Amino acid sequence: SAANYGISSCTYEVFDTRPVLVAPAGYPPEVLLRIGFVQLPDGRWGHYLNEGEYGFLIRKNQENPHQNVVFGMQNTPFPDAPAPEQESPEDRKKAVILCLCSIGCMLLGTAGAFAFGPNHLPFSAFSAFDLAALVLAVTARVKYPKNTFAKVLIRVYIILFVLMLLYIFTLIWFCSMMVESCGKQCNGG
Repeated sequence: SAANYGISSCTYEVFDTRPVLVAPAGYPPEVLLRIGFVQLPDGRWGHYLNEGEYGFLIRKNQENPHQNVVFGMQNTPFPDAPAPEQESPEDRKKAVILCLCSIGCMLLGTAGAFAFGPNHLPFSAFSAFDLAALVLAVTARVKYPKNTFAKVLIRVYIILFVLMLLYIFTLIWFCSMMVESCGKQCNGG
């Protein structure tokens, strides 16, 4: 912080939509440069705040809202944290299309597995359709990280994967119990 370097009475401003601490006039530019200040387009010296610094100042201001004094700043109250960027309607539409295609592939894989049985290679427990569904969902999640549909779909697929593993482990356990029971009956036990 500026106060840690002997600079007090900095003012808080928003400059080019970014929060900045502006140094008072009179400090040598060499000192300001050494501690990370830059010359603003209007000739003053300022330090653009990163998210951590900005969050710290907001917390300090919220702890003491009546004074609005943080690091010697007696300026206008801090604005609320900037609103997160919203996804554009075009991005939302593309993400929804990818997610719907993913669901379609998952349904085709499941329908194929039930229709043709597990003995047909194209419709095994983890078919090409299931793989395509996962690829489409992951693509939607990576390309459109703010899309809620993609986030929920990935979570649903993770839950389905866990359930499938539980089913497989239960099936293996059940089969081993049957083989053991059969072995005991065959041996006269």
